[in-house]
Amino acid sequence: MLIDGEPYQKSYQSFRSKFKFFVHPDTGILCRVKDFSKKQKQLSQKEVDRLGIDDYHQYRKLDGLWFAIAFADLPPMEKPMDILLKAYLDPLTARKVYGSPVYAVSKQQCNKKELKFIRQQVAKEQQKKRCRLG
Repeated sequence: MLIDGEPYQKSYQSFRSKFKFFVHPDTGILCRVKDFSKKQKQLSQKEVDRLGIDDYHQYRKLDGLWFAIAFADLPPMEKPMDILLKAYLDPLTARKVYGSPVYAVSKQQCNKKELKFIRQQVAKEQQKKRCRLG
């Protein structure tokens, strides 16, 4: 907008524009930039640190290293030692931590073949996240 032949510009911004636009480089059409919520941005940037195999096995990234973790059902009248939590586990805590009454019984560092599989699965997970968000 021109006022007295000079481009007009507000010296302050009275409101924050909700929508931002850009000109598409190929079509020349004005397009609206998708506005992601803070939570969506955090989810898209969050690194995958676990991959489920089945109800009793999963891969987990612990201190930068991938491990194959095996779980077992909690025995009815005992509090077994959970190797991930390094604590005796009761059913209530197990449900809170793992979502079901199980405890971690073994942990083994992944080999090259497993790491290759994990990388492929992580790439697929990240692709799914991008498709859901965008």
